[in-house]
Amino acid sequence: MISNTSPSETFEMISEKDVVSELLRRASDIEVAEGITICVGSSEKFKSYEVVLTPSAERVSGLIQYEQPLAPENKCLLLTHQVLKSDDVQREIERGIEDLKELLPHFDRSCEILGVHVFRGRWPVNWAVQGEDFSARLPVRGLYMVGDGCKASGRIMTEGIATNVLKVVRMAKKGLFKARKG
Repeated sequence: MISNTSPSETFEMISEKDVVSELLRRASDIEVAEGITICVGSSEKFKSYEVVLTPSAERVSGLIQYEQPLAPENKCLLLTHQVLKSDDVQREIERGIEDLKELLPHFDRSCEILGVHVFRGRWPVNWAVQGEDFSARLPVRGLYMVGDGCKASGRIMTEGIATNVLKVVRMAKKGLFKARKG
């Protein structure tokens, strides 16, 4: 069986209670990754960099700049990365926009907010912060896990998820999965 739900939800479905209690304890200790992405279309480039870390900003910790074909026509696309520092999501978004206005002097004249993404709770890319992942192969015979809670080492978000799915597919192709009859 291959589970693509969160580690804690996967472990709650396991009938081997002696294994489950330890796995659930470990899953409950994992820090959930939460954050905000503000998507901005800009007619001016942000310097000449593609990835920018912003240690001087209060909320926005970095941004990525994309050009064509991902950006709107005649613009570049900026995606911010921002941690949530409170439960007031609307205020956190406002503070992120304030950061952008400080970081991008041209913000008011050449930028438009295209969308805001908030990642909290049980969203698929928020089950485990980098480095706190479970292995795809669990200590339960015939059970494997894919998804954000078991990203491949050194990988993050969708890249980590995809890399781990490929790893599980390779195990299947090598015959490491045995079909259960019944």
